[in-house]
Amino acid sequence: MRQKLKSALFGGPAGAVFRGMSILAIGGMAARVIGFASYPIVTRLYSSHDFGIAALMLAFTGMIAPLLTLRYGTPIAQQRSDGAAMNLFVLSLTCALTIIAVVTLVLFFWGERLFARMSMEDLAPWWWLVPVGLIASVTYEMLLSWGVRRRNYRVISQSQISQSITSSLAKIGFGLAAAGPIGLLLGGVLASAGGSGRMLRAFLPDFRKSFRMVSWRRMRYFAWRFRSFPIYRLPSHFLLAFAMQAPLIFSASLYDPATTGQFGLAMQVMALPIVIISQTLGNAYYGEIAKLGRRQAGRIFDLSKIIQKRLFLVGILPTLVVTFWGPSLFSLVFGANWAQAGYFASWLALYMLFQVTSTPLMQVFNIMGNLAAYLIINGLRVALLLVLYWACRRTGAEAEVYVASYSMIMVFFYLFSSGYVFFELARAARRQREGSSA
Repeated sequence: MRQKLKSALFGGPAGAVFRGMSILAIGGMAARVIGFASYPIVTRLYSSHDFGIAALMLAFTGMIAPLLTLRYGTPIAQQRSDGAAMNLFVLSLTCALTIIAVVTLVLFFWGERLFARMSMEDLAPWWWLVPVGLIASVTYEMLLSWGVRRRNYRVISQSQISQSITSSLAKIGFGLAAAGPIGLLLGGVLASAGGSGRMLRAFLPDFRKSFRMVSWRRMRYFAWRFRSFPIYRLPSHFLLAFAMQAPLIFSASLYDPATTGQFGLAMQVMALPIVIISQTLGNAYYGEIAKLGRRQAGRIFDLSKIIQKRLFLVGILPTLVVTFWGPSLFSLVFGANWAQAGYFASWLALYMLFQVTSTPLMQVFNIMGNLAAYLIINGLRVALLLVLYWACRRTGAEAEVYVASYSMIMVFFYLFSSGYVFFELARAARRQREGSSA
């Protein structure tokens, strides 16, 4: 039986991919276990109101972060030349620092008014953490891109563990000092810094060797060559980021900060498999399909089908556990005050199963170059969420109804988006076969 399961997971043409995924999964899982182990302490040191403020800060920075590099960091993993990759790396950082400077000026002069219009008044005293958090986030993102290109999944895994340890210790330390919401906010910022340090040490020899190949002329060349990424990929990622953060932002507008904090904790806990699979394992999947290239759509189709089935196999059991015993588990682990978060989680578990299996597949749009379709798909998601927000605001729906409706909408969305990916891959494979036969 053991051998059969091993063969099911690691055998066949997808075995190498899944082994790469497994390295990331081990590191990612260790990091999340460390973070999860700190939650019972953290939830007893901070109130749901504190969690609400932290969730809003995460949502606000999460909307801005994908815009920073203008998505020029995305094609780094596909570059065979160190010089090309490094020019894209420096180009991305240059764009990011410029945008962060603009964001800082806007928040300095108009931050309070901006937060008020977004129903985020509680964030106004902490506006200065936005640029600090963005710098930490983009640094980690760029180093991660380089690590994916090198397929150095071990270092990436180690960086995730460093992130988790740094964040957990910071949140507990500030919580014991009764720092209030600033403790959670600083813990999030320090997490990115902790992970970046590990990757920087590993890749510093690469950077020293490759940086001499950087020039303004080559950066301008790559900016033009990959112009489709800021034109198509950037709006797509903004829509994606908005869609990811919109549930919390809408919750802050519809309900009180304590309810948003309950919802925020449920989202954080349920995001554990998403972070492990959709981000860490998705990076490995992207590295493998990038190696195959768009001219091998048939092989990408077969690989994607196998990977999705295996991800569903991995995710189904925890989904069922949280669905049936969410409130009891949350009360037991985090304290009786967090039972509502457990109820929210029981609804979120269903859609997150489909997110786990579907999100990595979205990398196919990068490889196949169909960025316009990706933009349309993300636009559909935002449209669905806006309809949900309008309906809940108009009817005065309870928070439980809001969360349940959100989950069902996301189930539909991920089923649709996965189906579309496979449809496009099948069509591309058919065209390639016809072209070869001709």
